[in-house]
Amino acid sequence: MAGVPWSQIQVTLPAAMAASWVSLFYRYRGRGRPFGSVRAAAWALAVIIATGVVATAVALGLPEAVAQLPPVTIGLFVPALLCASRAISAESPVERAVWYPIATAGVTLLLDHLTQQMYADRDAWCDAMVSRQWTLEQLEEVSWEVHSLLAGRIDDRRRLSRLRSDFDAVSEAITRAERAGHGREARRARHAAEQALRAMLGCAYDWGCTDVDTSSVGSADRAPAGSLSAPRAH
Repeated sequence: MAGVPWSQIQVTLPAAMAASWVSLFYRYRGRGRPFGSVRAAAWALAVIIATGVVATAVALGLPEAVAQLPPVTIGLFVPALLCASRAISAESPVERAVWYPIATAGVTLLLDHLTQQMYADRDAWCDAMVSRQWTLEQLEEVSWEVHSLLAGRIDDRRRLSRLRSDFDAVSEAITRAERAGHGREARRARHAAEQALRAMLGCAYDWGCTDVDTSSVGSADRAPAGSLSAPRAH
């Protein structure tokens, strides 16, 4: 970017960074927490910085033939192409452009690392929420309460359908475990119930409902405000 006025860089780079921040959150909306841990936050910041730099370089390095657009405008537009992958299709002219795979190589690698870290954070959170010491009744209690909590907060049909499917999977697995009694089949059914419950908790994590608290399950104390309620009456 030799010969580019420093004033243009001072304006375009911060604008591109801000656009990268917004685009990153749009990309992972309902799909995880880019700043859910220190490691994830580090990767997210790396993505934002790299995307902002690439966007600024593209905005200020375009040929004069298209230079009638202000660089800051291009700097705001490019992050949506690099970060918010939902904004464009695989067959769009942008992705077929010669510069696109070159410019996105580093950003794509960073996004992959961020996604992997987000999955690891979600799995660790879900594992911490489920106890192997719970009875089948307690597993059912937690699944019911998580379902009630999430169903009361979301109105998206696809999310509700996924939530209901996982909830039904927990119930069906618990029923199989109860019928099996003891032995290998009972253990398999219990494991299936735990996995389906983890899927429900994964939805809670991805959708920002991390105020779920299972620590009071099986305790004689009343659950605090914002956590799971007392066991249902049977």
